Amino acid sequence: MDIKNILMISVLSGIGLFNVTHAQSTGDAADYMRSISDQYETIQKEMWDYTSTVAHSRSARKVEKNREVLLKTISKSINEVKALSSFDRDYSLRDSVVSFLRLNYRVLNNDFDKIIDMEEVAEQSYDMMEAYLLAQELANQKLEVAAGNMEIQYRAFADKYGVHIIENNDDKISQKLKKSSEALKYYNQVYLVFFKAYKQELYLMDALERNDINSIEQNRNALSGISDEGLEKLTGISHFKGDNSINASCRRMLLFYKDEAETKIPVLTDFLQTTDEYNKMAELFKSKDRKLLTKDEVDKYNEAVNNYNKGVNKFNTTNNTLNFKRSYNLEQWNNSVGAFMTRQVPK
Repeated sequence: MDIKNILMISVLSGIGLFNVTHAQSTGDAADYMRSISDQYETIQKEMWDYTSTVAHSRSARKVEKNREVLLKTISKSINEVKALSSFDRDYSLRDSVVSFLRLNYRVLNNDFDKIIDMEEVAEQSYDMMEAYLLAQELANQKLEVAAGNMEIQYRAFADKYGVHIIENNDDKISQKLKKSSEALKYYNQVYLVFFKAYKQELYLMDALERNDINSIEQNRNALSGISDEGLEKLTGISHFKGDNSINASCRRMLLFYKDEAETKIPVLTDFLQTTDEYNKMAELFKSKDRKLLTKDEVDKYNEAVNNYNKGVNKFNTTNNTLNFKRSYNLEQWNNSVGAFMTRQVPK
């Protein structure tokens, strides 16, 4: 069953600073500032469309067109701001805005190209997934720092020319971007806990498929430890603004993995050993004249047959139970993630 992987792309969250404020002044400085801030209305709307699409998609590839549209809009804004003249021979605001937009363009165009490439291999291992999510976080942090610096420049220009800035607390798009960014960061914390155990169970299933008893035991113990570690981490992550749904769903998944590793896998391992013993005795029966078989060999063969017959039902019952619970819990995890995104990152 596929797992739900939401990409945490909250870039350009700081770009709304020009929309969440507006200037009040009778001088030309206010008009000059408005001519720059007006460039951001389209960018902000497209940023929200991009963020919302990403939050409700399984793959960054599916939102590539949105990214391309956003890049074109930013490029256009760069050219339009560059074309502005200075204000009273002061180019500081114009040039700082151009630099800010260029950084946004580079991150979206270059950094996120690399991130999308990383998505291709992220699910191969926990370390790759961790690196993938870290790359997203670093790209976002780079833009948040740039947005903060841009706001300082914007306000400094206003102070210099006596423009009074009034915060617009009713800017819905900026509020959505901020909330979405927080929700996606929270989700990624929980997802990484989930993924580590999910991936470890895949290693365990591979060992079972190969009937490798030593590998099964190693991966079983690892899954038990990772499940305990994850449960401990979840206690520190807590809820997201009262919404504990994905935390609770992840906890149920980890409890399943813990029970699987500690109580169910030993049943399967015992049967594999029983099957191995049965196969050895059956091979002996095939290779040796029955008249030459000793009573001890016959008794051991009959015992192996009885143990095998008893073990088959227990093995099948345990395996079927595991398959059902695994499928159910994964489905619940996916559903909880989808519902969380619907509540916290509206379309």
